[in-house]
Amino acid sequence: MLAARQRDHGDDKDAVMAKFYTVAFRHQAEKEFGVRQSTEVTKRAVANTRRKLLELPLRRHHAFVHISEHFREQPHRPAHGVFLREYQDPTGLAQLMIQAVDRRGTEPMLSKSDDNDWAVVIQNWFGDGHPIGYCGTGQNRENLSYLCVVAELNGDLITAYPVACYRMTGNQV
Repeated sequence: MLAARQRDHGDDKDAVMAKFYTVAFRHQAEKEFGVRQSTEVTKRAVANTRRKLLELPLRRHHAFVHISEHFREQPHRPAHGVFLREYQDPTGLAQLMIQAVDRRGTEPMLSKSDDNDWAVVIQNWFGDGHPIGYCGTGQNRENLSYLCVVAELNGDLITAYPVACYRMTGNQV
């Protein structure tokens, strides 16, 4: 899976990349890890993500190339979230990501990729008056106030991007 994420996705619309779903895999996680353990796995994954965000500059995370795709519009992807200019600076974005990890809000959840790898999805709302990004252009432009951070269970970042709302079961991340 790492190789799939490390491919250059530049302008290649057909690039294959594992998709993550925010489906609450609660029952499957509880079956695989145990009821209490699945909560612990999630908590440890969030703590590992926070630690790695603090230890390593965002530019040095292997996911930065993918995250930086959300610094510019991509017309061929109409639902593509773009970070506002102040969050296109890696330091400012890393601080925003740490805030999302630290804030109470949407409970982090275990998720699975197409290739069956576990990940943790952390989503947090920054408020209507505090958009962190947008999607669309002109009159169709919509402010985005949620940040979605996806990380491997060991805390390695997979991606982060702004979204319009909390993604419910079945929506792709």
